[in-house]
Amino acid sequence: MPTFTILSERPVSMASLKEEIGRIKKRDDELNFRGQKTEEYLNYFVGYSAAVHAKVEEALLKLEISRLKPEHITKLLDLLPITPEEVKSVLLGYNLTITKENIAKIAQTIQEILAKETPIETVQPPRSAPEPITKIEDIPKEVPAESAPKESA
Repeated sequence: MPTFTILSERPVSMASLKEEIGRIKKRDDELNFRGQKTEEYLNYFVGYSAAVHAKVEEALLKLEISRLKPEHITKLLDLLPITPEEVKSVLLGYNLTITKENIAKIAQTIQEILAKETPIETVQPPRSAPEPITKIEDIPKEVPAESAPKESA
């Protein structure tokens, strides 16, 4: 069995992956099962094109935040947080300390770029739960007297 050697490892944003899967689909005419599931997932959650992601990535790199590594930038590209609280929530998963000023700069940069761009159309995911038989609004708020539990003396 052949052995493989990893030459380089770099994070890939979901928009870039979606674009690459599109190229593979054109080349092979059909994706395998995993490729189809990945494409379906990306159609649900990727809201902007790879070109927009490249603009955001370039702008984040220009901020020159020393502790921000490529994997952090990729996570920011995947989720595109537009408020400082959202940026902080995205970066909580990493052992990373960034000042409030830099968090605000990241949020402002992403928000400015996204304000100029048009999102791509995404597909709504299928409902995981069936429609309820009775709507919550139709349920009476007060229990009728005849169905109330009787007190025992």
